[in-house]
Amino acid sequence: MLKGSFLEAGTLLFPFKGNLKLELIGSLDTAYSKKFPKFVSGKVIQCELCRMSIHGIPKMSWGKAKSSMIIKGNHMTFETPLKGWVVKDKIVITTSNFNPDQSELTQVAILSSDGFELWIRDPSQYVHSASRIMYG
Repeated sequence: MLKGSFLEAGTLLFPFKGNLKLELIGSLDTAYSKKFPKFVSGKVIQCELCRMSIHGIPKMSWGKAKSSMIIKGNHMTFETPLKGWVVKDKIVITTSNFNPDQSELTQVAILSSDGFELWIRDPSQYVHSASRIMYG
């Protein structure tokens, strides 16, 4: 960012609703990276006499399942509402066993108005259990 400039994406009253991508392009072969080799990877955001302000819509980053999803299922219920989630959001349904390959990337197809129920775009390839396992 240039001296005295600012970057603003949304405000507290009017949050940014789209996707924001900051792409850092740099090289290790710069005067700054040579001056501070321990701290610089070639890509930095430096703010000198400026302001960076980024405000998005508050969104719950994860939800605890209340119901399980069967193979080829597409519906789950949650213990708390999925605040801020919208149709077409990309989500990961994590594995409910010890095989990380059984986590699934999908999209929200339908979300109930209260946020407690979710239908996904693609049928599940694996069982995703909502049961709690106690050890010890």
